[in-house]
Amino acid sequence: MAATREEPISATIEPTPRLTWIEFEKSPEYRHLSRKQKLWLIFFLATGDAIAATKSAFDAKPANLRSVAWKVERNDYVRSAIAKWRGQSERDKFLAELQAALDKCEPGSVAQARNLSLMARLKFGLNEEEEKDASKSAQEPELKFAVGDICVQDGVRYRVTSVDEHGKPLAADEVI
Repeated sequence: MAATREEPISATIEPTPRLTWIEFEKSPEYRHLSRKQKLWLIFFLATGDAIAATKSAFDAKPANLRSVAWKVERNDYVRSAIAKWRGQSERDKFLAELQAALDKCEPGSVAQARNLSLMARLKFGLNEEEEKDASKSAQEPELKFAVGDICVQDGVRYRVTSVDEHGKPLAADEVI
């Protein structure tokens, strides 16, 4: 019996269906662009270099190239055209913008928490109730007080004189 050599199994991944250039040129996203924006977009898609694309499409001074490139790249029509060419959905575009906003947030800020919350809902399909339940379990336990305990609020010391059924102070006297 002759030994046979097994061929390795190769998996192929089908690329996302892309538009042809002719289809892309007919799209509303491309047609909304000005002549200079179209030239910029063509150069940008070919090279991936926003500065070089700006240099070729706009009459900008070398000192202003970065600023002009930044403005062109963030133009809504240009962003929509790039997303259309790359096959991104509106959801993908929004998630990318949300991630950019999240990257700019100060760590621990309210804005960061809100953006993370929105990102979690969109990526993982959480509704607001599930999210609240998840955040409650991650929070520190609430403090409980007893009558006679000393607590500090805004730098002032108080002795608790009455509490509710959950251990939260209802009344307190300032300690001198």
